[in-house]
Amino acid sequence: MVLESDVNCWALRAGAPRENYVGCGFSAPHRDLAYDRCHDADGAPQSLSLWVPLTAATRDNGCMRVVARGGEHGTALVAGAGDVCCWEPSLLHWAGACEAGEVPRVSIGATFRRADAPASRFGGPSAADPSRAGPPPASRATARDLPLATRLSYVAKALVAYAHWYPGFPGFDALHRC
Repeated sequence: MVLESDVNCWALRAGAPRENYVGCGFSAPHRDLAYDRCHDADGAPQSLSLWVPLTAATRDNGCMRVVARGGEHGTALVAGAGDVCCWEPSLLHWAGACEAGEVPRVSIGATFRRADAPASRFGGPSAADPSRAGPPPASRATARDLPLATRLSYVAKALVAYAHWYPGFPGFDALHRC
């Protein structure tokens, strides 16, 4: 397994409108990847989405909601600070809102994938396609010793990868043209 270079952080605002802003939760139900993009032809998973709230995530401060395959209603992923929540990237999910007067939820997200699986469309080189641009994924052996330049390239890659969620944010228009 390797850690894709798509690590991101979200910090909600209490009582904020449901419009998108930098660092907000993604309020529109979505899948990170289509089923056939995160599973082999035989159905074996290739990757795993990871979400870790850095503050408690409650129904009132923006916990994640998920709909399991065949489900009709969202289930709230209430979690404590530091709890690890993970799911297949094809799971339908979205962020709840942080109600006025609540301590806003802050969280990080990442993707792990098999080293032999193709990188996500915003990922770096993989065994399946070493010609891809972008920062390299991190293995267990390399994750703790990533040079500062590589860490900064992860931040830049996250800005480009998630720029479409923040329409109208000054400076992101240039990222849409990358």
